Amino acid sequence: DSSAVQDQLEDVRQIQASTRAFAAIRGDGSVVTWGHSGAGGDSHQVREQLKDVTHIQASGNTFGSAFAGLRADGSVVAWGEAASGGDCRNVEADLKGVRCICASSRAFSAVRGSSATRGAFAALLQDGSVVTWGDPNLGGDSSGVQHQLRSVFAIQATESGAFAAVVRDGSVVTWGHPDNGGDCSAVQGFLQDVLCIQKSACAFAAIRADGSVVTWGDPLYGGDSRAAQAQLKKVRQIQASDAAFAALLESGRVVCWGHPAHVGDGSWGDLEEVQQIQSAAMGAFAAVMGDGSL
Repeated sequence: DSSAVQDQLEDVRQIQASTRAFAAIRGDGSVVTWGHSGAGGDSHQVREQLKDVTHIQASGNTFGSAFAGLRADGSVVAWGEAASGGDCRNVEADLKGVRCICASSRAFSAVRGSSATRGAFAALLQDGSVVTWGDPNLGGDSSGVQHQLRSVFAIQATESGAFAAVVRDGSVVTWGHPDNGGDCSAVQGFLQDVLCIQKSACAFAAIRADGSVVTWGDPLYGGDSRAAQAQLKKVRQIQASDAAFAALLESGRVVCWGHPAHVGDGSWGDLEEVQQIQSAAMGAFAAVMGDGSL
């Protein structure tokens, strides 16, 4: 119900959602919020700071959520539940020259260890360093790997509280919930020449420069790709649902792995000449074929 702010919802450029609230960026960089007050629907305490906002991220789950807004000058404004990252005052002095913000967000109750947890944020700065805040068990505390978080160019986060940062030398640094992707020690030796990382709700998949793939995290959610490893060569693109991954090879074939309910009946193995794949969060994939069919 946005009736209380309807007169303010004009010239809207972007909308972001937490589990129980919305935040809209207007053309002048101001922000309008509505929904559950404790989940970020009430932003009156930071209203004076919500100017020149260019992007908003949301963290948390049904137990609590928060927003973080990136301003044009590279500073950050946070609001909502403090335990989900709605309070960034402890790191506010470090949040300067921020390039982008990533969140461990919208964890669902089926995820192991998520039912009593909240969320966290990670900000990537222009100098390649990273600043984190929020639930320390879900990546809000990166002090254990802070010395490695240098020259970072990309960050991904699972929805269950783990972060993975790709460093410019092709290595990967992880932190947060260990079972859901925050601990990559078992595959650390293979995480070299990494180009990009994709995430499911509880696992990560990294594409290396040679087109091979490395996975880690909860095995049931795609963290174990051994059954498909022989086929994962010359991978061009990876998409993920909450519990499965689909890799598009240079040959146009598709390879899937993860939770059986999300991988489907195996009919994707007959797909050839695929141009692009896309995923839906709760367990579906779509492929655009070479002739334009779907």
